[in-house]
Amino acid sequence: MSTATTKYHIHTGHWTEWSRGPVLGSMITLRADDGNLLVAFIAFFVTLVGTQVWRIACFALHNTFSHPTTPSDALYHQRQALLRNIADPAGGLVRLSNLLWSWRKDGKRPFRRVLPLLFITVALAAGFALASGYSAKVALGNEVLLNGKNCGVQLQDLVSNTTMNQLYLVPAWARELRIASNYAQQCYSGSTSTGALGCDTFVREQIPFSVQTNASCPFTADICRSNDSNIILDTGFIDSHRDLGVNAPPSQRFHFRRRYHCAPLVTQGRTTFINTSDARNYTRYHYGKNILARDNYTFQALSNPIADARVLSGTGRAQDYSLSTRQANRFNRSLSPSSTFIPSAEVWKEDTDVFLFFLSSDGVQFDSKTRDLWFSATTVAGNLSRPGEEPFPFWIMDNPGSPLACVAQDEWCNPSTKDCTVLMPYRDAVTEAAGLFAGQNGGADRHQWFFYSTLNVAFQASTAINYLGALSLTARFSLVGGIQGSLPDNQWQLEVRFWFATMLANLQKAVVNTATGPTDPHLNAWQLAPSKNPEYDMCNNQKIKSGDHMTFSLFGIVTLFVLGAVIIVVSLNIESLARFVQNRCKTTSYSLLEWVFRSVNDVLQLQRLAHEELGIGEWKDGTKLIPTTAENTLLAVLDASDPQHPRLRADPAPSMADLRKSGTSFSSSTGWSATRVRDRELDRDSSSSTLNKHPLYDVLPLSPTLPPIVPSWQRPGEGLAEDCISQSSVETQSLLRARQESLRPRKPDH
Repeated sequence: MSTATTKYHIHTGHWTEWSRGPVLGSMITLRADDGNLLVAFIAFFVTLVGTQVWRIACFALHNTFSHPTTPSDALYHQRQALLRNIADPAGGLVRLSNLLWSWRKDGKRPFRRVLPLLFITVALAAGFALASGYSAKVALGNEVLLNGKNCGVQLQDLVSNTTMNQLYLVPAWARELRIASNYAQQCYSGSTSTGALGCDTFVREQIPFSVQTNASCPFTADICRSNDSNIILDTGFIDSHRDLGVNAPPSQRFHFRRRYHCAPLVTQGRTTFINTSDARNYTRYHYGKNILARDNYTFQALSNPIADARVLSGTGRAQDYSLSTRQANRFNRSLSPSSTFIPSAEVWKEDTDVFLFFLSSDGVQFDSKTRDLWFSATTVAGNLSRPGEEPFPFWIMDNPGSPLACVAQDEWCNPSTKDCTVLMPYRDAVTEAAGLFAGQNGGADRHQWFFYSTLNVAFQASTAINYLGALSLTARFSLVGGIQGSLPDNQWQLEVRFWFATMLANLQKAVVNTATGPTDPHLNAWQLAPSKNPEYDMCNNQKIKSGDHMTFSLFGIVTLFVLGAVIIVVSLNIESLARFVQNRCKTTSYSLLEWVFRSVNDVLQLQRLAHEELGIGEWKDGTKLIPTTAENTLLAVLDASDPQHPRLRADPAPSMADLRKSGTSFSSSTGWSATRVRDRELDRDSSSSTLNKHPLYDVLPLSPTLPPIVPSWQRPGEGLAEDCISQSSVETQSLLRARQESLRPRKPDH
């Protein structure tokens, strides 16, 4: 089989994989390029959903750790701020690790308060990474459906012209058997890895079968060369859905079994010798009457193939094996018209089809003694020699036409009803099986179509030998120039196994060929197109594997996107949902207030608080996502005069000359945009002489009633403080009182 599936027309779009049921089995097939894009998008979507899960988790943890407005340390506020503002687990892992490290010495129980969050973050990060990777599991592989628009079975009886059959149909079948033989050699040998050498087209690389190599004789004991080293090959029940890829619900499937029992036959007392007018001697074998021959024998071969080969040595004819078959097929307790011989009593079994295989060497010389029961070569025929080399002996086969016999039986089962036939001949089993499915809706039509598309084309192992001849022998792999290399003692068993595998490979290929239709237009005359709904269903439900396509679980994709969309909606509206629940329960939660109104921990609200604490800007929308200021409002700048402790500053520090030139006090020249004195500092006792400290300013007593302000950037001895103190005018006092008035509680949006 070729690894390329471009010759097959693949159905793209929705279909049902009945192995998983009508719901879970909902599939969609895309071309590989489109499938890769879908996989990438799914991975991105899962990552996006993961960040929303992280947000929901942070909301839950934030509310869990939040407590009413009692004083809390910096670790608490920083932890809450991180939970409120970290966007993803990776960032959370870094920030929380830094938080734990920074507070490891000075914090209160930092490991107990931060380490559990780190574990949760690691777990979520690992979970999101695994989920992103495993999201590709919605791509279930490359099993696809064939497009059955050219579907049809091939029936030899549709064309009665024998010449046309020989010109077109027989060569086509031989070609298919050659392909099946190559496939069996590559994919049934057990020596190649899965997917190699074109073994990745059928739904199963190979149909499994059991092998017993110590079986008894299938006939009477005296006819077999051995009674304990014969072979039985049994497929067990081949499932039309699982093994052959005929996609169907359990009620519309078929189970089929084939069993072979083979043994080499003795020749003593069953041969005669014939002399002909052309001076050739023949050995005839008697295991029944050859229907096509005048005399009563089964098969004849040249008695001395070596001498014949020497006579023909100048004709260019190669020394090679030849294989001939005889078959006795039973049908309705009598021989079928397809039989080619009438078996004798010793090779006749009432409940089987009988096949005889005669192996002739046609001058092949063996370089070593061969004890195989079918290839037996223990007779030295002479010496092989080359000029300047020492001669060595060669052997020839002991029998000019070595016989091997097989009996074959079939069995059918209806997996829906568990009803089965018994093991019986091929034609009888097919007839009996029709009754197993007749009671089901369309069951008889499905069974007939399945038979036409499989066994009616694949036939028996003898079919491969009839069409391929010596090419069906694996012993030829070591046959060079008419000289056979050494063979193992069980070579005949290896040959039978190979025939059996070829038959099964042909069965796999036949059902696919039915769905695709013939590639040669000359074969259209033998094609029977579907005409009934069950037949159309089977034509459009044939599975193969295609490396050019990808199949996804539609149920998995829909489920993933629905759950992901729900998580995203919940995450984006978590504050509103929490407020709704709070209103329904008629409760008030500080933790919810702390999160929802963003007045403490949202990054933009934290920025607003920092600037507003300096008294900079008239802010609004203090409870919304984006706080805003009045138009053309300038905010603070970063003071990096101390690189180890940068801080915000209202505006650049004015020079002393500018301040003295202005002729006004510091408070009136810089305005109250330079500071914001806390309410509790303005309300303190006016008689207090205690030196108050502010993060940005050194506060000195300005008057018996209000404290003056001195900027922290003033260097000692510049005299600005004295100027301010000497100019503690009514203007300064009024400005301070106006500022105190402005610091009273604002509207509810703050």
